[in-house]
Amino acid sequence: MSLLRQTWAAAALLCELAGCQRAAPLVLAPHTVPPANLRIAEKPLDPRRIKGVGSFGNSVLLAVEAGIAGDRVSSLLEVPKDDCVVAIARGSESIEDLDLLAYGEDGSALGSDEASDREPSLLICPPHPGRILLVARIAQGHGIVAVGSERVAPGLAAKAAERYSVKPREPGDPARLKAWPGLDELILRERARVGGRFQDLRRVALALDASVPTTLPATIDAGRCVHGLFVPSDDVSHLDVTVLDDQGRILGRAVGSGRQRSVVVCSPIATEISFEVRPHAGRGLAVAALSRSVAGSESEIDGELVRRDVYPNGDAPSELHALEDHLKKLGYAPRAATAKLELQIGRRSSVSLELGGGCTRIDLVGAAPLRGIDARLWSDSGQLRAAGAGGGSATLFGCGAGKLRLDAAALLGPGPVSIVTHREAGVPPELTRLPLAGSRLVSRLVARGVLLRADAIGKVNELALGAEQLVSVPVMVPLDRCLEIDVAIEGQAAGVELRAIEQDSDLELDSAVGEAAASSRLCAYGRGALGSLNARIELRSLSSSAHALIATRLLSPAD
Repeated sequence: MSLLRQTWAAAALLCELAGCQRAAPLVLAPHTVPPANLRIAEKPLDPRRIKGVGSFGNSVLLAVEAGIAGDRVSSLLEVPKDDCVVAIARGSESIEDLDLLAYGEDGSALGSDEASDREPSLLICPPHPGRILLVARIAQGHGIVAVGSERVAPGLAAKAAERYSVKPREPGDPARLKAWPGLDELILRERARVGGRFQDLRRVALALDASVPTTLPATIDAGRCVHGLFVPSDDVSHLDVTVLDDQGRILGRAVGSGRQRSVVVCSPIATEISFEVRPHAGRGLAVAALSRSVAGSESEIDGELVRRDVYPNGDAPSELHALEDHLKKLGYAPRAATAKLELQIGRRSSVSLELGGGCTRIDLVGAAPLRGIDARLWSDSGQLRAAGAGGGSATLFGCGAGKLRLDAAALLGPGPVSIVTHREAGVPPELTRLPLAGSRLVSRLVARGVLLRADAIGKVNELALGAEQLVSVPVMVPLDRCLEIDVAIEGQAAGVELRAIEQDSDLELDSAVGEAAASSRLCAYGRGALGSLNARIELRSLSSSAHALIATRLLSPAD
C-alpha cells in the first residue's frame, strides 16, 4: 500500500472514531409555501355580519356599498304587480342617519323614510309600477350600507310592516299619535290652511338653544314642494325659522300661527335646502314635521303668506304680478319694469339706472327658465354700491343719488329678468354717507324679517372700527321683549365681529362674525324680578379698518 493511500485510510478511521459529521444549522430553515394569488371575492358581503346592522330578516340583498355623508346606494327592483314589497336599508354602527327613498321609472315618488336612524324601511303595495328604484342615502356619518327587499303578499303586509318596523306615513295613524300626542291634528289643520295635498316625509325632535341655531336639511324633488311645521315645547319661546338654499342664501322665513311656525318651499328642479331654527329664549325641544306635496297638487297651495320658491316657475308677467301684490302690502305703489335683460351664465348684462336721493329698492325679478341671479350695483367712478344674489329674484338697496350701472348674470341657467325700482327718500342721512354699508345694513334687516321698508329703519349710528380697538355700544332690552342688533361695514377690512355681553356679569350672551355684516338678537323673557336686560355690544373689524353702520330694532313676541 502506498504512503498516500495509507494516509487517507488513517484519516478516515480517525473521523469515524471521533464521530465526525456535518455541523447542524443553528436555526431550522422555514418550510416555504408558495403564496396564493389575490383575487376579487365572488361572494358578496353578508349584511348580517356587519357590526351595528339591525335585523335584515328574510330580505334578499340587492346592493351593498361603503360611503360617507351624502353618498347614495341604489338598486332597481322588479316587483310583481299584485304583490307588496318591503324595502329596507341598514347601516353599520358608524352611520348615524340613513334615509331610504323609492321612485317609479317615471320619477314619481313612491315613499321615503327620512327619520333620524340607520334602519329605514318602506312598505309599497299595489298599485305600483313594475320596476322600483330604491335609493339609500347617508345623511350623517360614514360606513357600510346594505339595501334589501322582501316580497310580501298583500294579506301579510301589516305583519311585514311590524316585523321590519316600517314607520306609518299617513296622518291619523295611531302609531303617530302615540309618538306625538296631538301633532297629527295640528298637521291636518295646517295643511287645510295651506291648501294642496301632502304626504308625510319625516318627523324629528330638534334640540334647541337660544344661543345657537339648529339646522335641519331637506331635499325638494323636481316640481314638488316641502311643507315644514315647527312646534316648540314649553321650555322654549317664540321660534325663528329661516329657510336657506344650498348656497346659504335666505329664501324666506316661516310665519307664525300660534306658537308654531310653518312654511312651504317649492322648486322646479331637485335641490337641497335647510331650515335654521332658533328660539328667542330658553333651551328645549321642538318637533319638526316635514311633508312632501303630492305630484300635481302644487298649484292648489295658497302661497300668499307661506310659499317660497327656490327658482321661478312662471313667465315674466306672472312673476311681476306676484311681486306687485307683495310690495303693495308693504306700502309701495305699483311700478312698471324699468328695464329687462336676458341673462346668460358666466356673462354679465348691464343697464344704467338714474337714482334719486335717499335709498332705492331695486328688485330683479326672474322668470322661467332662469336659475340663479348674481347682481352688483356700481357707481360711475367704479365703486361698489350694492350686491346680492338669489335663486329666482334678488333685491338690492342703492343708497345715494347718481347715475349707476347694474350688472347681472345667471348662475345655473339662463333666462329673462325684469328690473323694478322704488325710491324711498325719507331715510337717515347715514345711509347715503356710507352707501355700501347702508345698502348692506338695509338688505340684512329686510332678509332677517325685521324691516319691511328702508325708510322705516329708524336711528342709525356711524362708527369707525379697527382690528385692535373695541368699540362698545350700550343697549337695553325691556322685560319680555327682544332687541335686534345689526351692523354693516364698508372699507378694507376682511369682516366684522360682534359680541353681546351682559353689563353686570360680563357674561357673553351672543356673538357673530360676518364678511360684510353681522347680527345678534337679545331677549329678556322670563327674567321676573331681574327686570330689563342691560348689555353692551362690542365691535371690531377684522385685519384692517372699516366704517360701520349699526341699527337696533325692538321686537315684540309676535315678531
